[in-house]
Amino acid sequence: MLVLATVGAIVVFLSIAGYVSDVRSQVEPYVTVLRVKEEANAYRPLQETQLEEHRMPRRWVPETSVRDRSELVGQVPATDLKRGSLVQRDMLVPEPDLEPGQREIAILIDAETGVAGKVGSGAIVDIVATFEGDEGVAPKAQFLVTGARVIDVGVQRTREVTGPTPQEQQVVPVTFALSTREALVLTYAESFAAEVRLALVRPDESGRVAPRRREFELPGASQGGP
Repeated sequence: MLVLATVGAIVVFLSIAGYVSDVRSQVEPYVTVLRVKEEANAYRPLQETQLEEHRMPRRWVPETSVRDRSELVGQVPATDLKRGSLVQRDMLVPEPDLEPGQREIAILIDAETGVAGKVGSGAIVDIVATFEGDEGVAPKAQFLVTGARVIDVGVQRTREVTGPTPQEQQVVPVTFALSTREALVLTYAESFAAEVRLALVRPDESGRVAPRRREFELPGASQGGP
């Protein structure tokens, strides 16, 4: 009986120790995570006043939780965040490379005549379009946007060009940062212009080049020369 009592006591002790260890693993150790204390809007950088440190058991902390404010540099939430939300990496996206009032817009540019391998991210360009003439209207070339900033140049692809003699054209998607009005003008030109080209501007001249003349009639048109 003494031996059985001793064995039983050991079993009970081990059971209690295991239970205590399991409970402790659920509450210890504690780690510090970042939590939203004020509602945050999507695509706006999180401010210090909107965040607070919160301690909770490591066992219940998602692996994607943000624990250091340095992880938020250059990042913005992709959706609105409610008060009390834990800040997690999968909620964040890179901050848009735009100034207030600007929009990102991408169009397809002829890879040979429009880009030619010299236009890249951060380049400053003039966007020029040519329009075919009609009865009583001379063909013309026009500066659509001057001093446009290129955000990204995509991968070259093939596009089918419709017309009397259908053919393939090598094009590159180019993304710009433009005002809403400039974006509207560029969208119109992509749809109706005979051709859209980019004219690379020297970086040291992008801020001080005199305004370009907006429109030019093309040589040989019924209305005369340029």
